[in-house]
Amino acid sequence: FNQLTHSAVSRDIPIKISSYRTSHGAEVDLIVELNSQTWAIEVKCSKNIGPHDLRGMKSFEKYYGKPFEKIIAYTGEIKKVIEDVTVYPWQDLLKEMGL
Repeated sequence: FNQLTHSAVSRDIPIKISSYRTSHGAEVDLIVELNSQTWAIEVKCSKNIGPHDLRGMKSFEKYYGKPFEKIIAYTGEIKKVIEDVTVYPWQDLLKEMGL
């Protein structure tokens, strides 16, 4: 959150950040609106990411109903895709977002 906010503000890029959580516990850590795009970002302090980490993203997709980028930021070093979610090393995600 702090890195996203700081990077956007330092470049005068408007950014809106919120989160998503249901009463059943499904959640997405960051919903970022940036440069006319919406990014749903799950942040994991782990190098092991799997299909079990997609629960919140699937719930948000049903709720939101519009196109958005599905992202997991993690501490690993390799960009990969699990189902339709792109998994980025967190530093690479900031570059991908233009921050």
